[in-house]
Amino acid sequence: MLHHVKMTESILNDDDSSVMFKEQVLRILLNISNATVAIKDLRKLMGIIREELGKLMDSTNFYLALYHPEDDTFTMPYFSDLKDHFERVPARKTLSKYVVKTGKTILVRQPDFEDLVKKGEVTLVGTDSKVWMGAPLRVNDRIIGMIGLQSYSDENTYTDADKNILELVAHQIGLAIDRKQKEEELEIEKTYFEQLFRNVPEATVIQEYPGIITDVNVAFTKLFGFKPQELIGKSLDKLIVPEEMMQEAYSITRRTFEGEAVELETIRKKKNGKTLEVSLTVTPFRISPDKTIMYTIYRDISKKKEVERKLVTAKEKAEEADRLKTAFLTNMSHEIRTPMNAIMGFAQLLSSANLTPENKTEYVNIIKNSGDSLLRLIDDILDLAKLESGQVVIREEITDVHEMMESLYLTFSRLITEKQLELRYKRYQDKPSVNILTDPIRLRQILTNLLSNAIKFTHEGYVEFGYNISVPDNVLVFFVKDTGIGIPQDKMEIIFNRFQQVDNSKTRLYPGTGLGLAISKHLTELLGGRIWVESELNKGSSFYFTIPYKALPDEEMQKIDDLNEGNLNLSGKNILIVEDDEYNYLYLHEILQQAGVNVYHAVNGREAIHFVKEKQGENIDLVLMDIEMPEVNGYEATAYIKKEFPRIPVIAQTAYASMEEKTKCLQAGCDAYLAKPLQINDLIDEIKKYI
Repeated sequence: MLHHVKMTESILNDDDSSVMFKEQVLRILLNISNATVAIKDLRKLMGIIREELGKLMDSTNFYLALYHPEDDTFTMPYFSDLKDHFERVPARKTLSKYVVKTGKTILVRQPDFEDLVKKGEVTLVGTDSKVWMGAPLRVNDRIIGMIGLQSYSDENTYTDADKNILELVAHQIGLAIDRKQKEEELEIEKTYFEQLFRNVPEATVIQEYPGIITDVNVAFTKLFGFKPQELIGKSLDKLIVPEEMMQEAYSITRRTFEGEAVELETIRKKKNGKTLEVSLTVTPFRISPDKTIMYTIYRDISKKKEVERKLVTAKEKAEEADRLKTAFLTNMSHEIRTPMNAIMGFAQLLSSANLTPENKTEYVNIIKNSGDSLLRLIDDILDLAKLESGQVVIREEITDVHEMMESLYLTFSRLITEKQLELRYKRYQDKPSVNILTDPIRLRQILTNLLSNAIKFTHEGYVEFGYNISVPDNVLVFFVKDTGIGIPQDKMEIIFNRFQQVDNSKTRLYPGTGLGLAISKHLTELLGGRIWVESELNKGSSFYFTIPYKALPDEEMQKIDDLNEGNLNLSGKNILIVEDDEYNYLYLHEILQQAGVNVYHAVNGREAIHFVKEKQGENIDLVLMDIEMPEVNGYEATAYIKKEFPRIPVIAQTAYASMEEKTKCLQAGCDAYLAKPLQINDLIDEIKKYI
C-alpha cells in the first residue's frame, strides 16, 4: 500500500504533469476506487475501469486474466480487443505469465519483446502488437492474475506514467477481487449456516440477552408446537418452561451469558401445556465485544427416559423375582423335607421290635398324614405348572352348587374340631338346589383353597362361606370370611402372585408353599370370573370370587326334575359305561340310576371288550363309550363290539368336540356321538332312540 501511495505522489509531483492532468488522474483513480466498492459484478466493474482508463490512455484493447497454477492456465473474465478474443488459454511463456511470474508491471515495445523471446522468457500468443503493457493483481501478497493493455498501431501509445497508473489501477482491482471473494465466502458461509440451522433435525433456538428469541428452526417449532411468529422477540423461558422449573431456567440463562456452556436433562412444556423430558445443550457465542448470543439445542428424550425407567423397573422386578424364587425354593425344600423327615423317621421306628400296638398305630397315622401333606404339595406344584403352560382344560358340567357347598361344610367341619372355631355355611335362599354349567372340580378346588387358608390363619372366632347370585351382572359371587390375622394393606395384591407370601421369612409361623391363592386366581379367570380380597390386619379377611351364572334352560331343568321325581323310567335296562374318569362316571351313573337303569362300569376298552365277551352280548341294552382311555381306546373297543355284537348300540361320549372327531367315531362303528360336557336332555334323547 505504501508503494502505491508513493507512486501516486510521484505521478502527481512530476514536473511535466500539468495541474489539470494531476486533478484528472486523482479523479479517475477515485472513480475507480469507488466503483470497486460499489459494484459487485466483476465484468461490469472492468467495463467501468476500462472507460475511466480511456480518459487517460488508450484502453481499446484491454483485458483481465486470472491465473490458475493447478493447470497453468489463464481465464479471461473480461476481454475487449479489436483482433483477438480468448476465454481460457495456456499460460506457458506468454507475456501475461511473465508478469505473474516476475510480479512486476512492464511496458514492452517490439524490440523489448524480441529480446525477451531471444532469452527464452516469452513466446508470441495471439496477434503481434506494437506496444504491450501489463500489471500484476495482488491479493494478500499473492499474485492471482494481471491486467493488460496493448496497441496494434503505435508503439508510443503508452508511457511510463501510464505504466504507473495501470499499476495503481491493478492494485484497486486486486482489492476489489479480494473483497468480492471474501463477500462470496461470507455469503456461502451464511447460506450454509442458515440451511444447516433451518434444517438440522434437532430443535435449535438463538437468543439474545436476557433470553429473547431471535431465531428458531423448523425442528423447534415442530417439537414445541409454536409458529415462528409466536416466538420471535419473546422470552423463551416464559413460553416453554414449567413454573416449577423457572429458577433453573433463569440460572441457565445467567450462566450462559456469563460465558459458561451448559448441558443438562430437564422438563419443558409444549404450547398445548403437555410436558416432555428434554436434554439441552446451551453454548454462548460472542459475536462482538459487547454482544453475546445463546445457541441452544433441545432433544426430546421422553422415550429414552421411559425406556430407562422400564429397564430399571424390569431390573428391579427381575431381582425381586430372583429373590422370591430363591425364597420359594428354600420354602419348598423345607415343606418337602419336613414331611419326608417324618415319613422316613417313623418308617425306621416301625421296624423296632419293642413297639407297642399303640405306638405302631400312632406312627402309621403320622406317616399317613405326612404322606397326605406331601401329596397335596406335589398336586399344587403340578397344578400351577399346568395352569401356567395352558394345559388345564375347563370341562363344564351340570353342577348343583348347594350340594357342593354342603359337602364342603361337612368336610371342613371335621377338620376344625381341634380349633376353637365356628364354621358357618350361609345358604343362598331356601331352594333345594341351584344347578349351573361350570367345571365342578375346579370350582371345588378354589373353595377348598380359600377355606383351608381361612382355617389355617384363624385361631378363634369363625369362618363363614357361601354365595349369592348377582342378577344384574349375571354372576355367582362366592365368599369366604374369617376373623383371623388379616393381611397388611401393602401385601393385598402380592398374595395372588406365585412364589410370594405375606411372610417369606424363615421365622414365619404358618407353614405352606403360598401356591394356593395363585392357583385359585388362575382357575377363577379360566372359569370366566375374578377374585379379590378385603382385609384388616388382626381383624380378619374376606375373599370373594365370581363365576358366570350359566343357568340351565327350562327344558334341561325339566329333565333333572323328571329324574328327581322318577318320571323317566328305564327300569330293568342294562347300560355299560366305559369311562376312565371317576367323576364323569359318577355323573352318568347318578343320572341313569335315578332312571332305574342297571349300570355296569368298565374303566378302559380292554375291560369293556372282556365284559361284553363274558356276557356274550346278552342283556346289554346300550354302551356309553369314552374315546380317550388307557390300554385300549374307544375306537378299538367299539370296532370289536360292533363286529361281534352288531345289535348293541354304542354312543360315543368324548371331550374331543369337532366334526372330524364325530366322523372318526361313526367310522369306528358308533351309532351316535355326544360331546362333553354332556347335556342331560341330549343324553336322554339319544338313549331313548336306541332303547
